[in-house]
Amino acid sequence: MATLRLEGIEKVFPGGQKAVTGVDLEVSTGELVVLLGPSGCGKSTLLRIVAGIETPSAGRVFVDGTDITDVPPQKRDVAMVFQSYALYPHMTVRENLGFGLRMRGTPAPELKARVNEVAESLGLAPLLDRKPFQLSGGQRQRVALGRAIARRAKVFLLDEPLSNLDAQLRVSTRAELSRLHRVLPAPMLYVTHDQEEAMTLGDRVVVMSAGRILQVAKPMEVYERPATRFVASFVGSPRMNFLPATMVGPVAGRLPGGGNAVLAAGSAVVAGENVVVGVRPEDLLLVAPGDGDLVARIDLVEALGRESLVHLVLDPAREDGPLSVLALAPGGFQAEAGERVGLCVRPGKAHYFDARSEERIG
Repeated sequence: MATLRLEGIEKVFPGGQKAVTGVDLEVSTGELVVLLGPSGCGKSTLLRIVAGIETPSAGRVFVDGTDITDVPPQKRDVAMVFQSYALYPHMTVRENLGFGLRMRGTPAPELKARVNEVAESLGLAPLLDRKPFQLSGGQRQRVALGRAIARRAKVFLLDEPLSNLDAQLRVSTRAELSRLHRVLPAPMLYVTHDQEEAMTLGDRVVVMSAGRILQVAKPMEVYERPATRFVASFVGSPRMNFLPATMVGPVAGRLPGGGNAVLAAGSAVVAGENVVVGVRPEDLLLVAPGDGDLVARIDLVEALGRESLVHLVLDPAREDGPLSVLALAPGGFQAEAGERVGLCVRPGKAHYFDARSEERIG
């Protein structure tokens, strides 16, 4: 059983562009860790460093305690699934599945048995004699996954493997990945910018920005206790609302419009401190105008089926312009544009961030 460990990984491209800075990470046997972040944050570069496609400017890569930093890619015993499938068009599904095994000199009887086993587990058995152009996008992605699985590598790397699939196929293939993860005794490193994939697939989520790791935690911990304002804004849909506030006591903050709200019981904020209060739309309750911590005007209501997304503008407007917020209401909620409502923050659901460093407080 292998483990993957990264120590002090850095990557600087010619011209001084820093892609990855000071990354330390360990992925245990049988664990799926998701690298999550926007385009250009360094997550794919980190994956290529583990695969040996990129050479780190500093730091070391260890698999099962062995330093593989200078080992050629073909000798690392690492299997990688690419976003673009990377199938050989002139080969059948059977030949694509067995290609890696054939290159490693696997005896023919064993190669045949492993290809058939993987094809059966992924529902590819009826397609073994077809070529890639005869397959759908979802089938091609399953072949790419199967080729990696057939190798029984020590480490699996997945670079946005679902991004080329339509919404329905993404859901079904994501479920297949979850099932495979449960039976594959190997560390898996998965790259995506899709927070839904990260939350549903990952044992842990690594949120990255500008080449740095901002938080490593279980999916629900990232959602419920984001370490920075960036993490809070990136994880969660609809996005989190951010409200400037000044603390007037250990448990009360003065929010836009002048109202005091009991928000921060037990937190580490102090009176007079400028903070940013984060509130997720589902934790912002619509009430009568005189009963809320805030007063807002309805701008737009989007009917989403079982819930409605309400766009609001806080009243009164600030000197630097109006402040917009989002709230979730039950499905079928109706209101006229311009209608005034009150807003309450659900008790215990406010998040506090330092106005300067943007790090979580408390």
